[in-house]
Amino acid sequence: MPNSLLEAFTYRKAVIAPNIAPCNDIINIEPISGLTFEYNNSQSLINAIHQLYMDYDKCAEYGNNGRKKIETIYSPDIHYAKLISIFQSTFDIKKTDRLNY
Repeated sequence: MPNSLLEAFTYRKAVIAPNIAPCNDIINIEPISGLTFEYNNSQSLINAIHQLYMDYDKCAEYGNNGRKKIETIYSPDIHYAKLISIFQSTFDIKKTDRLNY
């Protein structure tokens, strides 16, 4: 996961990123928090920049949506809870496997 996207979300900045995974997945999860451009296509990037430059309200909306994502999907507490859950389920599986031998 690109840290630069998460950092931009933290500061309520709309993002523009190539339409490759995981960037496009992160941006396009509702609520949409920016624009994507066709990878390796400078005109597509120019169009995305121009679109945000010309629409301040949309830019602010995307920035606020990014901040909401940080607070509800990508917060450190949520990541920590997911990691603990993964570790616990892995430990439980290994413990069960040991008992079955």
